Order: sequence, then C-alpha cells, then structure tokens
Amino acid sequence: MKQNDMIKLLKKSIFILIFIPFLTYSQITIQWTGTTDSDWDTTTNWNPAQVPTALDDVFVLNFLGTITNHPVISSTTGAVAKNLSMASSSLTIKSGGSLILSGGSVGDITYEVSIADTNWYLVSSPVVGEQYDLFWAFSNSIASGSGDNAGIATYDNATLDATTGYWRYFQITGAATTFDTGIGYSTKRSGFGDYSFTGTFPTDDVTPAISQGVNNWNLLGNPYPSYLDIAAFITANTANLSDAFETLYVWNGTSYSTTTTGYIAPGQGFFINSDVASGTASITEAMQSHQTVTERRIVRTNTTNPSIKLMLSDDTNSKNTQINYLEDKTKGLDPGFDLGMFDGTSSNLRVFTHLVEDNQGIAFGTQALPNSDLESMVVPVGVKADAGKEITFSVDALNLPTNLKVFLEDKVTNTFTQLDEANTDYTITLSEGLDGIGRFYLHTSASALTVDDATLSTVSIYKSDISTLRIVGLPQGNTSVKLYNVLGKQVLNTSFDDNAKDISLPKLATGVYIVDVQTEIGKLNKKIILE
Repeated sequence: MKQNDMIKLLKKSIFILIFIPFLTYSQITIQWTGTTDSDWDTTTNWNPAQVPTALDDVFVLNFLGTITNHPVISSTTGAVAKNLSMASSSLTIKSGGSLILSGGSVGDITYEVSIADTNWYLVSSPVVGEQYDLFWAFSNSIASGSGDNAGIATYDNATLDATTGYWRYFQITGAATTFDTGIGYSTKRSGFGDYSFTGTFPTDDVTPAISQGVNNWNLLGNPYPSYLDIAAFITANTANLSDAFETLYVWNGTSYSTTTTGYIAPGQGFFINSDVASGTASITEAMQSHQTVTERRIVRTNTTNPSIKLMLSDDTNSKNTQINYLEDKTKGLDPGFDLGMFDGTSSNLRVFTHLVEDNQGIAFGTQALPNSDLESMVVPVGVKADAGKEITFSVDALNLPTNLKVFLEDKVTNTFTQLDEANTDYTITLSEGLDGIGRFYLHTSASALTVDDATLSTVSIYKSDISTLRIVGLPQGNTSVKLYNVLGKQVLNTSFDDNAKDISLPKLATGVYIVDVQTEIGKLNKKIILE
C-alpha cells in the first residue's frame, strides 16, 4: 500500500473513533456475571441486573477465571437477544470467556484473544467471516517480516519451500482473505495485546479439509467461542489419526506438547497428524464446553504414576521426551498413550524415544510402558543435534520405586551415567551430527551399571524405508547379519564393524523374514515384515 493510501486509512480510522460516541449515546454497557445460572434471560446474571436489549453493549468476560456459569443462548431466548447485530449494539467476549449457542444465530459478535508477548502463536478464528488484510494487521499489531511478509501464516503440508518451509506468509500488499473456519494460523504481534475477531456465531458442525501431503501434518483450530473437548475430538477423529499419533499437538509459545485430555480454548490452533491421504476432520457443536480457567491451553495430567522426563539442552534450546509407566500397557504400540513426536516444523535439536518392542522407526515424544519389571526394559533414545554442539542430558524422575536408579548409556564413549541424583547430568560435545537412535539408551536399574552389563537388549531392527533395513544399538566389534525367508532360504548375508548400519535390501517378495544377527557378545534373531 502506498504511503498516501495508508494516511487516508488512518484518517478514516480516527474519524470513526471520534464520531462513534455521538452515534451511540443511548447505549449502556451490560456485563455477564453468571451469578445465578447459564440462562441468558435471567436478570440476576447481569450487571446491571437487566437482560440486554438490542441497544446495549454486552460484554462476556472471565477475568482470572471468576465466572462459574457461562451464558447459553437457547432457541427459546427472546428475540431481543438474537438481534445483537443491530448497528447500535455489540456483543464482545473477552479472552477466556465462553458462549454456547443452541438455536439460531445471534448476529455479529466480537471475540478477543489475549496474547501476552511477541512470540509466535497458533490461533484460529472463533467466529465466521472475519478477514485479515492490511487494516486487520494494523489494528491487531501484526509484526512485519522481511519484504512484504506479515506475521500471519498458513500451513501447507504439500510443498516444502526452501526459505519458509511449510509456512506461507500473508503479504501485506495482498488482498483481504477470510479466516477459514476450523483452520489454524501462526501469528506474531509486535507487542502484547489482543487479537479481535468479529463475525457471526458458528452454528454448524465444522469439517475442515485434511491431507497427508508431504509430512501428514495439518494445522486446525477451535472454531467456536467456547472450549473444545479434546477427548471428544480424538474419539470422533480416530479414523483420521494414525495409531501412533492419536493426540493433539499444541504450541505454548516456546515448544510443542501433546495432549489427549482437557480443552482447547477459543481462538486456539493445534496440529494433527493425518492418517488419510485426503479427507475432512470432524469438529462438532457437541464438543463445545464451558470452562472456568483463563489459560489458552488446558491439559490435565496424572502425576501419580511412575514417569521419567528426559531433558536435552544445548547452548540455546531445551527439548524433552516423556516415559510413563502405566498399568495394562505394553512394550509395543499403545494407541493414545504412545504419542509420536511433532516434526512438522524444522528444529536443530530434538530428543525422542523408540518403542522397546516392535520398533517401527517412529520417533515418540511420549511413550507408555508397563508398570512392572522396569529393570528389564531398555529405552532407545533418539537425538537430533549438530556436529560440534555441546549437549546436556538430565532427567526428572517421578514416583519410581525407591530402589530404582536411572542411567543413560552412551555406546560411543562406553559409559553409564546415573541421572536421577541431585545436580547430576551428562554433557558431551558431538564430533559428528546425530539424527536418530543407536547411541543413547535409558536404563532403570537397582544397581550401578558398567560396560560389562552391555547386552543385546539395546539392538533395534526396523525398516527405515521400503528398501532399507536399519540395525542400531549393536555392541562394539564385528557383526554379521543374515536374512532368511519363512522357508529357511538365506536371501542376504553381510558383515560390518559398527554399532549402527543401514543395509540395502535386495528385491524381495512381501512377507515375513527372519533377521539373524551375530555379534561378539551373542546372537539375536528378530522377525520383520516386508510389505
């Protein structure tokens, strides 16, 4: 936009601000308190104690979570409440407030989403019809980027751009674009404040398009000015989510975390991992809920079970991965409890785990294991970090049996380090870059561990792609690998001297094969399925 056009726009904005008070002199401001119940037509739910008319300015706030009863506008609510879109009235819901509509539309409403800092956040429009353009960006203090880029971006999983990755930034000179209902956006303000969304109330179920694209990740969002039940969303979308990713991925301003329970706040975006090549997600009106908290994300966690949080940090970043020991869980894949790591954006530092059994090469941000015989389970730890970086491991171990200790094994340095003691960590400078498992393993043991305790329990064998067999976690020394089909015919024979190896597979028929691994400390057989 040219400078003269911007000046005209600002003058127009000032003109509106000056003259609106003279046009609305008959209005009064009425605030929802919810003192009695959730009925919009109850006078004692309002301050002052009167049901709003079409001439009033109405505010629904939830300051510090003080509202217990949030308003519900039902189909029996008076006609006056359903005509708040008249030119001389307004309905504003402040951040943390919540409104559920059961019936027809109430006309235009404004929802304000509070942002506490200048970090990037995932947001979604809780109304229908709001647009973002130069004026919206200016009014909402959207940060400027390089060139014409503005701090509003959509997520495109179909193409990896060399400069912006999967993000597509709004151009400040671009045309006005409507916020898609049920879709998330990454946004950045130049200072703390509120995003203001004005439009009609979403009165239908929402079915945003999802796809696998290049990486399976889709950025969605809560489309309602009320809280969204996370468990209900996951249940309704189980067929859309792969077994290793039955969770929502939420950005808190500094990092991503997984959540399977609790509620997504109004105006909040989140990622899902699609198990369908092309389809739609299901977000229904029945998933709406009122909550009495003000956080943009609500996660309920159970802290009574044994767990280990393994942290990894370098000079600028810190990441973590979680292991939960739960009743009735297995060493293999437990959908909804083993949760794949979010990798939909680039990062120079990651830490994750692989499954203890039936490893499929999936990086997990959270892994569930049986709450028994903990000493028998050795967890493969994956790391992504650049060569030359000094990285530090530490743990937060909760509710473990009192005699159990947590050790990190480093197969390159042939060391075991106990991490659960106070002020204890493991720091090392990498001579080469890492991106996967094979070097580090987490042990839980009642006694101290040494290199003499090394076993083949750390060996993982899985397909890294359709034509490559990956073997990691091997002890030092020579290793030979043979592959047999179910008839006992040998189809591959190779040897090497390394603790990890990618083996190119010959062209083989689909089916079950046996991998025979012979090391200097013992022999191991594992079954794999080629598809």
